[in-house]
Amino acid sequence: MEAQKRHRSHGEGNIRQRRNGKWEARISLDGKPRSFYGKTRREAQVKMREAIEAHGKGRLPDTKSQTLAHYLDHWLADVEHRVRYKTLRSYRLNVDRVVPYIGKVRLDQLKAPQVQASYTKLLATGLSKRSVEQCGTVLHKALADALRLSLVSHNASDLAQKPRPERTEQRTLTADQLIRLFDTTAGDRYHALWVVLGTMGLRLGEALGLKWSDVDFERRTLTVRRALQRQRGKGMVEVEPKNTSSGRTVDLLDITVDALQGQRERQAIERKAAGDSYIDSDLAFATVWGTAPEEGGIHKHWKLACEKAGVPYLRRHDLRHTAATLRLQAGASVVEVQYDLGHANIRTTGIYSHVTPVMRRQSADALQALLEAERT
Repeated sequence: MEAQKRHRSHGEGNIRQRRNGKWEARISLDGKPRSFYGKTRREAQVKMREAIEAHGKGRLPDTKSQTLAHYLDHWLADVEHRVRYKTLRSYRLNVDRVVPYIGKVRLDQLKAPQVQASYTKLLATGLSKRSVEQCGTVLHKALADALRLSLVSHNASDLAQKPRPERTEQRTLTADQLIRLFDTTAGDRYHALWVVLGTMGLRLGEALGLKWSDVDFERRTLTVRRALQRQRGKGMVEVEPKNTSSGRTVDLLDITVDALQGQRERQAIERKAAGDSYIDSDLAFATVWGTAPEEGGIHKHWKLACEKAGVPYLRRHDLRHTAATLRLQAGASVVEVQYDLGHANIRTTGIYSHVTPVMRRQSADALQALLEAERT
């Protein structure tokens, strides 16, 4: 079969079907020919256009002879406007960890053994298996983009084995401990925040981004529309929810309604005391001046709250774990909890929740009741 060739207009390269059935898109960038391959004509064309766009914006370099470090610098600049701020910070951290070991290797000559050796060296520095695993995940993503743009012939990290971190049991509060936390912190500044986190399972950023316009006391619902996130040089910034599933409306518990109503009354007093100095941001959790609170200050209050209640000192995020576990323990389905927590993937819900002794007893009792019913 003769290769089919279809010419494109000037500056757009040309596309042809090769004898092996695959399609090839060719373009000249900086005087150097580049080829992009795909199973279909459209796939090859899309790859070529992406490379032209990236090259035109000065992001991803168009040569294979660059070092991995050079490519990763351009890659970070390319993804900067496509990922969330915290995701970009994580990417940069992990790139900085990998580069000292394999950064000088030419991108097109990087091999799996070199990637594997970098993992071993990172572990030798005392970095945890979980951290090294994250390094491998980011490296794989970066090399996958290089492969998509035909900068490499294969992803060198595919055959390298990332360390598997030991799975640790999620730490949560029991129902009794959670109620004790709520009771002993009643009247404290962040009492309502602990209640929202512990009963609704919101992420801290989601709770801090909560506005009174998001709370419907009549319908007893709360809607997550945004999150607050600290960004370097900008302070606390409003961002979109973490994923499409994160934007959600959830039903409030009686204890949550009471806590939020108390919070609104407290805020009204503070607004009156501050007078014209008060900034009305509509935030449900704000400083005495109406501005967004700093996470550092919240952390101090959380530590004191745990000490006051005599409950184990856990991460604030563990209140989210607690909410998930207690909902499952109360009989909610995994799908229901997935929605309430705003998880995009139901597997994540399984990670956040775990089987408690109470749940094990309930499961055993349920089976025993079923078997005894069959005997009668």
